[in-house]
Amino acid sequence: MNVSIISFTNKGQKLAGRIAKCLREADYEATAYHKKPIYEWTEKQFIKKNAIIFVGATGIAVRAIAPWVKDKLTDPPVLVVDELGHYVIPILSGHIGGANELAKEVSEMINATPVITTATDINMKFAIDVFAKKNNFVIANREGIAAVSSKQLSGEMITLYASKKHLDKSRVPDGIVYTDKPEMADVIIAPDHEIKECNALLLLRPRIYVIGIGCKKGKSYEDIDYFIKNNLKSAGIELSSVCAITSIDVKEHEKGLVDFAHTNEIPFITFDKNELAKTEGEFDSSEFVLQNVGVDNVCERAAIHGAGEGAYLLQHKIAYEGMTMAIGVRDWHAVFYNGD
Repeated sequence: MNVSIISFTNKGQKLAGRIAKCLREADYEATAYHKKPIYEWTEKQFIKKNAIIFVGATGIAVRAIAPWVKDKLTDPPVLVVDELGHYVIPILSGHIGGANELAKEVSEMINATPVITTATDINMKFAIDVFAKKNNFVIANREGIAAVSSKQLSGEMITLYASKKHLDKSRVPDGIVYTDKPEMADVIIAPDHEIKECNALLLLRPRIYVIGIGCKKGKSYEDIDYFIKNNLKSAGIELSSVCAITSIDVKEHEKGLVDFAHTNEIPFITFDKNELAKTEGEFDSSEFVLQNVGVDNVCERAAIHGAGEGAYLLQHKIAYEGMTMAIGVRDWHAVFYNGD
């Protein structure tokens, strides 16, 4: 996480420098700024999705971030620390953005008191949005977060469904009960291709799909965009559920692929021919591909290799105008962490 810290007084500047030093020692990327044009500076941090720490008054922070706050699922975490270092207050993106956790860390670093106000935290309840974030699940229906939290805070049990092989039932936290009937669940954890629609309060989608792709040199961004999105739609998969795009290393700098991955914020990973050749499975072999790149299949092998142990092909090779694509599915499971 990149953390940007801003201060406005001499005392604040010293504390900001101390916080930045402590964060860097904890392997954060942290930079301290002093007396910057506040609105312009804040906008830049939001664009970069940096965590922000204001050393000063809460009112300054609220006014500075107000024009840029958009979405609780994507806004960066924002904290306020008083210039004497007594209190650390997360004021935006406490759960999904990680502001609450960062506040606790910073508090320990400077011997301050974290001021946490989110209802699930102060009532010692399981935080479903933190659980989703830590497991890298897509929140398919955002209004469900509030609905689940409301039910929890009223003292009701939350029923949760995920297929048995993907959930360690022995670690289900207090306030949560497992059900093996998805129609009875408040929360359903299921991949896109398994459950299309549901009546649960909240639907969480694991990011488990790996696209393996090959293409002729010079394929445009537009061609690749159409090809990938059309195939995902046919498979019933949302782009947000894709965790990686993979190919052979000779395509590492293929502009259309690189641009698509960058635009959609999906990691683009390539493997050399020897890695792909060692990948086990039944693949659609091509002598032409073997002669050109040294391995008999790129897209299927890359999808499985990128998805890792326990993966399988949901979609075998599809070819279209000089492009090939396959979809691998990672093995996955829901993990309950300490503190959830």
